Amino acid sequence: ESALAAEDRWLRSACCIGLDQQALQHFALSLGNGIGGYLHRQGRILRAGSQDALASREITKEFQLLGAQVAIPILDRHSLLGVAVFDERLTGEPYSNEELSIIFHMLEEVGLAIRSAWQHSQLETNYAMVADVLSHLGTGCMVVGSNMSVLHSNSALTKMLGLEHLRGTPQFSDLPQRIGSLVFSTIKTGETPAPFKHQFSHAPDRHYRVSILP
Repeated sequence: ESALAAEDRWLRSACCIGLDQQALQHFALSLGNGIGGYLHRQGRILRAGSQDALASREITKEFQLLGAQVAIPILDRHSLLGVAVFDERLTGEPYSNEELSIIFHMLEEVGLAIRSAWQHSQLETNYAMVADVLSHLGTGCMVVGSNMSVLHSNSALTKMLGLEHLRGTPQFSDLPQRIGSLVFSTIKTGETPAPFKHQFSHAPDRHYRVSILP
Protein backbone atom coordinates (compact mmCIF):
# COMPACT_ATOMS: atom_id res chain seq x y z
CA GLU A 1 0.00 0.00 0.00
CA SER A 2 2.92 2.36 0.59
CA ALA A 3 6.69 2.46 0.55
CA LEU A 4 8.42 0.71 3.44
CA ALA A 5 9.37 2.96 6.31
CA ALA A 6 13.02 2.96 7.35
CA GLU A 7 12.13 1.28 10.65
CA ASP A 8 9.87 -1.35 9.07
CA ARG A 9 11.89 -4.56 8.89
CA TRP A 10 9.11 -6.98 7.95
CA LEU A 11 7.39 -8.14 4.76
CA ARG A 12 3.75 -9.01 5.38
CA SER A 13 1.43 -11.09 3.21
CA ALA A 14 -0.25 -9.03 0.48
CA CYS A 15 -2.02 -11.84 -1.39
CA CYS A 16 -1.87 -15.59 -1.85
CA ILE A 17 -3.23 -18.40 -4.01
CA GLY A 18 -3.57 -21.93 -2.65
CA LEU A 19 -3.02 -20.85 0.97
CA ASP A 20 -5.38 -19.62 3.66
CA GLN A 21 -5.01 -15.84 3.77
CA GLN A 22 -6.26 -15.75 7.36
CA ALA A 23 -3.46 -18.11 8.38
CA LEU A 24 -0.95 -15.59 7.03
CA GLN A 25 -2.41 -12.54 8.79
CA HIS A 26 0.10 -12.92 11.61
CA PHE A 27 2.97 -14.19 9.45
CA ALA A 28 5.73 -11.98 8.08
CA LEU A 29 9.20 -12.37 6.59
CA SER A 30 11.95 -10.54 8.42
CA LEU A 31 14.42 -8.43 6.45
CA GLY A 32 17.03 -9.38 9.05
CA ASN A 33 17.06 -13.15 8.65
CA GLY A 34 15.28 -16.09 7.02
CA ILE A 35 14.03 -15.88 3.44
CA GLY A 36 13.43 -12.14 3.61
CA GLY A 37 16.87 -11.46 5.05
CA TYR A 38 18.61 -13.56 2.39
CA LEU A 39 16.80 -11.91 -0.52
CA HIS A 40 17.28 -8.49 1.05
CA ARG A 41 21.04 -9.02 1.20
CA GLN A 42 21.62 -11.08 -1.95
CA GLY A 43 18.81 -10.03 -4.29
CA ARG A 44 18.90 -13.50 -5.90
CA ILE A 45 16.45 -16.36 -6.39
CA LEU A 46 16.46 -18.83 -3.51
CA ARG A 47 15.49 -22.50 -3.84
CA ALA A 48 14.40 -24.50 -0.80
CA GLY A 49 16.88 -27.27 -1.65
CA SER A 50 19.90 -25.02 -2.20
CA GLN A 51 22.91 -25.11 0.13
CA ASP A 52 22.20 -21.59 1.40
CA ALA A 53 18.64 -22.56 2.34
CA LEU A 54 19.55 -25.88 3.95
CA ALA A 55 22.30 -24.19 5.98
CA SER A 56 19.74 -21.92 7.66
CA ARG A 57 17.20 -23.35 10.08
CA GLU A 58 15.09 -20.20 9.80
CA ILE A 59 14.92 -20.36 5.98
CA THR A 60 14.09 -24.08 6.03
CA LYS A 61 11.34 -23.52 8.59
CA GLU A 62 9.76 -20.70 6.57
CA PHE A 63 9.80 -22.76 3.35
CA GLN A 64 8.09 -25.63 5.21
CA LEU A 65 5.52 -23.30 6.77
CA LEU A 66 4.65 -21.80 3.37
CA GLY A 67 4.81 -25.16 1.60
CA ALA A 68 7.00 -23.54 -1.05
CA GLN A 69 10.08 -24.51 -3.02
CA VAL A 70 11.40 -21.23 -4.43
CA ALA A 71 11.46 -17.56 -3.37
CA ILE A 72 12.00 -14.76 -5.90
CA PRO A 73 12.77 -11.15 -4.94
CA ILE A 74 10.62 -8.32 -6.27
CA LEU A 75 13.04 -5.50 -7.01
CA ASP A 76 12.77 -2.04 -8.53
CA ARG A 77 16.44 -2.17 -9.70
CA HIS A 78 17.44 -0.40 -6.50
CA SER A 79 15.85 -2.08 -3.49
CA LEU A 80 13.74 -5.03 -2.37
CA LEU A 81 10.01 -4.30 -2.45
CA GLY A 82 8.69 -7.77 -1.77
CA VAL A 83 9.07 -11.53 -2.18
CA ALA A 84 7.12 -13.94 -4.38
CA VAL A 85 7.13 -17.50 -3.04
CA PHE A 86 6.11 -20.43 -5.28
CA ASP A 87 5.50 -24.15 -4.83
CA GLU A 88 6.37 -26.73 -7.47
CA ARG A 89 4.05 -27.51 -10.36
CA LEU A 90 0.99 -29.69 -9.75
CA THR A 91 2.91 -32.50 -11.43
CA GLY A 92 5.70 -32.12 -8.89
CA GLU A 93 8.27 -30.89 -11.41
CA PRO A 94 10.54 -28.04 -10.33
CA TYR A 95 10.93 -24.81 -12.30
CA SER A 96 13.85 -24.66 -14.69
CA ASN A 97 16.49 -21.93 -14.38
CA GLU A 98 15.25 -20.37 -17.62
CA GLU A 99 11.68 -20.19 -16.31
CA LEU A 100 12.79 -18.68 -13.02
CA SER A 101 14.83 -16.08 -14.93
CA ILE A 102 11.76 -15.07 -16.91
CA ILE A 103 9.67 -14.81 -13.73
CA PHE A 104 12.43 -12.78 -12.04
CA HIS A 105 12.52 -10.19 -14.83
CA MET A 106 8.72 -10.08 -15.01
CA LEU A 107 8.56 -9.35 -11.26
CA GLU A 108 11.19 -6.65 -11.72
CA GLU A 109 8.77 -4.86 -14.06
CA VAL A 110 6.08 -5.32 -11.41
CA GLY A 111 8.45 -3.74 -8.86
CA LEU A 112 8.99 -0.73 -11.11
CA ALA A 113 5.23 -0.36 -11.51
CA ILE A 114 4.74 -0.52 -7.73
CA ARG A 115 7.44 2.11 -7.17
CA SER A 116 5.84 4.36 -9.82
CA ALA A 117 2.45 3.95 -8.14
CA TRP A 118 3.94 4.95 -4.77
CA GLN A 119 5.60 8.01 -6.31
CA HIS A 120 2.38 9.00 -8.05
CA SER A 121 0.49 8.68 -4.77
CA GLN A 122 3.12 10.81 -3.02
CA LEU A 123 2.89 13.48 -5.73
CA GLU A 124 -0.90 13.52 -5.36
CA THR A 125 -0.56 13.95 -1.60
CA ASN A 126 2.00 16.74 -1.96
CA TYR A 127 -0.11 18.50 -4.59
CA ALA A 128 -3.21 18.30 -2.38
CA MET A 129 -1.26 19.77 0.53
CA VAL A 130 0.13 22.65 -1.57
CA ALA A 131 -3.28 23.31 -3.09
CA ASP A 132 -4.81 23.43 0.40
CA VAL A 133 -2.18 25.94 1.55
CA LEU A 134 -2.62 28.15 -1.52
CA SER A 135 -6.41 28.08 -1.24
CA HIS A 136 -6.24 29.69 2.20
CA LEU A 137 -3.90 32.50 1.23
CA GLY A 138 -5.21 36.05 1.21
CA THR A 139 -2.95 36.66 -1.76
CA GLY A 140 -4.36 35.72 -5.15
CA CYS A 141 -2.49 32.83 -6.77
CA MET A 142 -2.69 31.10 -10.14
CA VAL A 143 -0.46 28.25 -11.31
CA VAL A 144 -0.22 27.89 -15.10
CA GLY A 145 1.25 24.87 -16.87
CA SER A 146 3.56 24.90 -19.87
CA ASN A 147 0.55 24.32 -22.17
CA MET A 148 -1.16 27.40 -20.70
CA SER A 149 -3.63 25.31 -18.72
CA VAL A 150 -4.54 26.45 -15.20
CA LEU A 151 -3.26 23.91 -12.66
CA HIS A 152 -4.48 25.80 -9.61
CA SER A 153 -6.30 29.01 -8.77
CA ASN A 154 -7.41 30.05 -5.30
CA SER A 155 -10.56 31.87 -4.22
CA ALA A 156 -8.67 35.10 -3.48
CA LEU A 157 -7.68 35.43 -7.14
CA THR A 158 -11.24 34.71 -8.25
CA LYS A 159 -12.41 37.69 -6.18
CA MET A 160 -9.60 39.92 -7.49
CA LEU A 161 -10.60 39.09 -11.07
CA GLY A 162 -14.24 39.85 -10.26
CA LEU A 163 -15.30 36.32 -11.22
CA GLU A 164 -17.15 35.30 -8.04
CA HIS A 165 -20.10 34.28 -10.20
CA LEU A 166 -18.04 31.49 -11.78
CA ARG A 167 -18.51 27.99 -10.43
CA GLY A 168 -15.35 26.58 -11.96
CA THR A 169 -11.69 27.57 -11.92
CA PRO A 170 -10.73 30.80 -13.73
CA GLN A 171 -9.01 30.11 -17.04
CA PHE A 172 -5.87 31.63 -18.50
CA SER A 173 -8.05 33.68 -20.85
CA ASP A 174 -9.66 35.36 -17.82
CA LEU A 175 -6.41 37.17 -17.01
CA PRO A 176 -6.05 40.75 -18.23
CA GLN A 177 -4.12 40.95 -21.49
CA ARG A 178 -1.12 42.65 -19.89
CA ILE A 179 -0.72 39.97 -17.22
CA GLY A 180 -1.49 37.12 -19.63
CA SER A 181 1.16 38.30 -22.08
CA LEU A 182 3.80 38.43 -19.35
CA VAL A 183 2.83 34.98 -18.07
CA PHE A 184 3.11 33.58 -21.60
CA SER A 185 6.51 35.24 -22.07
CA THR A 186 7.74 33.93 -18.71
CA ILE A 187 6.72 30.36 -19.56
CA LYS A 188 8.44 30.49 -22.95
CA THR A 189 11.67 32.22 -21.87
CA GLY A 190 11.98 31.21 -18.21
CA GLU A 191 12.90 34.80 -17.34
CA THR A 192 11.32 36.54 -14.34
CA PRO A 193 9.75 39.94 -15.05
CA ALA A 194 9.98 42.65 -12.41
CA PRO A 195 6.94 42.93 -10.09
CA PHE A 196 4.52 45.68 -11.14
CA LYS A 197 1.31 47.36 -10.03
CA HIS A 198 -1.99 46.69 -11.72
CA GLN A 199 -5.55 48.04 -11.55
CA PHE A 200 -8.44 45.83 -12.62
CA SER A 201 -11.19 47.52 -14.61
CA HIS A 202 -13.91 46.41 -12.17
CA ALA A 203 -11.98 47.83 -9.18
CA PRO A 204 -10.24 51.04 -10.33
CA ASP A 205 -9.76 52.24 -6.75
CA ARG A 206 -7.51 49.30 -5.84
CA HIS A 207 -3.88 48.76 -6.73
CA TYR A 208 -2.48 45.21 -6.81
CA ARG A 209 1.13 44.11 -6.87
CA VAL A 210 1.67 41.36 -9.45
CA SER A 211 4.60 38.92 -9.29
CA ILE A 212 5.18 36.29 -11.99
CA LEU A 213 7.62 33.47 -11.27
CA PRO A 214 8.68 30.61 -13.57
